[in-house]
Amino acid sequence: MIWVHQDGQFVYVNPIYEKVWGRTRQSLYDNPHSFIDSVHPDDKERIMQAYLKEDNSDDLFYEQYKLIRPDGTIRWIRSRSFAIYSENGKIIRRIGIADDITEIKEHEESLIQAMEDAKTANKAKSQFLANMSHEIRTPMNGILGMAQLLVMDLRDEQKEMATVIKTSGDNLLTIINDILDISNIEAGKVRLSPEKFKITRLVNEVNNIIQPLVVRKGLEYKSLIDKEIIEYLIGDLGRLKQILINLLGNSIKFTQRGTIELSINKGKVFEDRIQLVFTIKDTGIGISDDKIGQLFTYFTQGDDSVTKEYGGTGLGLAISKQLINMMDGEISVESRLGVGSNFSFNAIFMQAEEAKETNKVTNEDAPKITITDTTALLVEDDYVSGVVMKKLCERKNINMKIATSGKKALDILKNETFDIIFMDIQMPDISGYETTKIIRDMGKHTPIIATTAFALVGDREKCIEAGMDDYLGKPIDAEKFYAIVEKYVSEK
Repeated sequence: MIWVHQDGQFVYVNPIYEKVWGRTRQSLYDNPHSFIDSVHPDDKERIMQAYLKEDNSDDLFYEQYKLIRPDGTIRWIRSRSFAIYSENGKIIRRIGIADDITEIKEHEESLIQAMEDAKTANKAKSQFLANMSHEIRTPMNGILGMAQLLVMDLRDEQKEMATVIKTSGDNLLTIINDILDISNIEAGKVRLSPEKFKITRLVNEVNNIIQPLVVRKGLEYKSLIDKEIIEYLIGDLGRLKQILINLLGNSIKFTQRGTIELSINKGKVFEDRIQLVFTIKDTGIGISDDKIGQLFTYFTQGDDSVTKEYGGTGLGLAISKQLINMMDGEISVESRLGVGSNFSFNAIFMQAEEAKETNKVTNEDAPKITITDTTALLVEDDYVSGVVMKKLCERKNINMKIATSGKKALDILKNETFDIIFMDIQMPDISGYETTKIIRDMGKHTPIIATTAFALVGDREKCIEAGMDDYLGKPIDAEKFYAIVEKYVSEK
């Protein structure tokens, strides 16, 4: 504690001053402004101005600053002072209190450093996962691509073997995608992509994926839609489908006999929004009450015995919960051991006007598009990926030429034209982004489709921003490949 007279002279200085400042109290009595000499150069000008202002003000003074002790050590000080008035209202002295807050500041700095270290580690983890995803997807493109081709051509026992290879590869790809989703969610990179969709389309697409799994296990499957639900909604169809497939897949995995049921019901209705309630019921093994709380934790299942018997990573439910939260929804579970489980979640969607049906051309009325004799250029440095794409093209009589680098592609395009270009992103000379930009600068408007193993959030958008028309992630799915060729050939 320090008392200062109106004329600036120190009336009283607490003995603790000497311990903190490392200077004698007498030095302040002799020279009231000598303490300024001990203030760290970083803070000296600010503190001088603050004290000059304080001398002519009745405001409360509050400052934090560093001081340098005679032994060279640095301490953090927090100073506060207030005015004492005479009976006629004049300031007669000020009382100041100074605290040594060095430990607090050091703790703050350690917390800030820890946060920075955590951010750096999280960024490194995300980059590692992105790189690993890319490195795994590239050979997976060869495995799954060739497996698809074998399934198309082989029969009986050999076809069954090829199907097992493809199914196992698809399962591995699902795990890779789940791990990437976790990384993106934790990094705050996941953003919902609203689009207009029909609720019946959603259910049909989910059913097409789920039905074969149900049939394989000899289960009964039902899907029910509340008739009061408006047909057209606006929401993230892809993420919603992911949630439903995760939950239904989970129910199928743990159900040996009986029924799986998906029901969608109307919830609360707002001005232009509607809440939908999705329920998945099963007659599976059930979950004990003490295990339900663990279901939505990453890499966790009911217990170790469940993991050993049924397999799985325990990622799907945790990811689904995070996505549901992003949709302003909640998920709950009711379950009884040996009886079954009931997973229910709600989500909010915008209500959309129904699409106009007038003058609409149906698929049946539309002219059939043939992609035979289409000319395509593949810009791809990976030999196996090139072989897979070449084989896919040969099956449909698509004439494909391969350029193993961006520069070679540009040389080819100086003399030849193509109906469509497939562009890898990561190449040894110039990237797919840069190659695309040069092609556009050449005045060529040929459709360019990204074919890349990069699958992080935002990668598709980067391709579109670079001037590409569409995106195909690796491993390349044969049906999607043919569909995208047909789409851009028909537009042309």
